[in-house]
Amino acid sequence: MPVWTYDFAPHDLGTYPWCCGQVYGVKNRDDKYSCNMTMFSGPRTHTMLYLRPAESNIYDLAGQMPVEECGNMLVMAAAAIVAGADKSLAKKNFSLLKKWVGYLEREGLRPGNQLCTDDFAGHLADNVNLAVKALAGIEGFSLICRALGKDALAEEYAQKAEKFASAMRTLVGEGVMPLAYGQAGTYSVKYNLLFDKLFGFDLLGRDVRERETAHYIEKNERYGVPLDGRKTYTKSDWILWAAALTDDREKCRALYAPVLAYLAESPSRKPFADWYDAKSGIYECFFNRTVQGRYLCALACRPRHGGAHRGLKPRRRIFGAAAEIVALYMRAKCVVSLRKTKRHCRGCCCG
Repeated sequence: MPVWTYDFAPHDLGTYPWCCGQVYGVKNRDDKYSCNMTMFSGPRTHTMLYLRPAESNIYDLAGQMPVEECGNMLVMAAAAIVAGADKSLAKKNFSLLKKWVGYLEREGLRPGNQLCTDDFAGHLADNVNLAVKALAGIEGFSLICRALGKDALAEEYAQKAEKFASAMRTLVGEGVMPLAYGQAGTYSVKYNLLFDKLFGFDLLGRDVRERETAHYIEKNERYGVPLDGRKTYTKSDWILWAAALTDDREKCRALYAPVLAYLAESPSRKPFADWYDAKSGIYECFFNRTVQGRYLCALACRPRHGGAHRGLKPRRRIFGAAAEIVALYMRAKCVVSLRKTKRHCRGCCCG
């Protein structure tokens, strides 16, 4: 795709169902390349952006998520392989994956002033949670190499991950990890720690995970822990990742229970909005999205034995978080449906 000239991964492939080329962060210019196509008042289905030449320069660097997306692609590729997926995609695109892990090596430890997936929060330099995503990406690349029989490279990147984690722990210092390096007394939900745990590396350590989750519980509002200390909004999906960080069942429940309360009590009649105010339960934006599948991450977290996590493997017994949230979500869907049709429930998940 000549139009994509950056050495980091793009944000998207287009607007569903058309794979037309990345539409996020396109410059809004009235010329032959951009044609004002990024205006929200205009068409939401873009022209075939991937066909445009490199000199079209249609992407705004400030609107990209360099560390976020490189980490995402590596983590997803590794997680799929660990969970038993076919390795051919990783094998076919190995040079691209190696390019992206190289970007994380150079830029991941001290991320520049850039967006992360929580783009509504704006740009932030030295974002600690983003650095954790970079670590997970490097760990993921090591797993990919191992799966493809590249043992020497796998060991090399495992060692790089260890050095990266050691440098991170030095930068964040003692106590709760801050929102950004040097911002003592701040916090943010470090949901990206999940894959450090699930991949079996646990390089930042169980002590960090347990300290972080204990702090999130202290920061809990009625409907969950705020995403960070700057605003009172939260994301249900990230809360559920955070709940899976702890090995303590009661702490896990203390984190996901407010999400159950939100589902039962929110004044916003939206189907499971994931971005909402943790105090009022009023939705900010986004609802009925596939990101809510993250409530299943507790199923991937198996108990620790002998100090080593057993990684991404199926569980025979459903962990409480997933079971309770599925049940309440189905009940909420039933109630909303009945309100719309003005019918009475004849017996289902509402009991």
